[in-house]
Amino acid sequence: MTNQQKAPVLVAASAEGHIETLPNNSTRLPPRLQRLLRALVANPFGLSREECDRVTPCSNSPQYIAILRQRFNLTISCHRHKFVTIDGLRGAYGVYQLTADDMTKLAAEGLV
Repeated sequence: MTNQQKAPVLVAASAEGHIETLPNNSTRLPPRLQRLLRALVANPFGLSREECDRVTPCSNSPQYIAILRQRFNLTISCHRHKFVTIDGLRGAYGVYQLTADDMTKLAAEGLV
């Protein structure tokens, strides 16, 4: 047995809940990633995590953002916005936004 590790394989859950292997060199995207990417492109001011969850639809959109970042070498910035809850507690939520470099990379891949 060697101490070499294999490169990680990206996976994503399909709409049916099954895990689907995503080859690193493939530009074919599962439906959830397609919807998320289209929504990010269509909203230049970004999407909150909740909005990403609704678009996908799932409750783990940060995982799908991570897959897009890795798959296409994107930055996809996340800006934290402070707010106060109805109970008077302070909190913050993230807004995901494609950068200009991200748009250039996606255009080179033919995805925008």
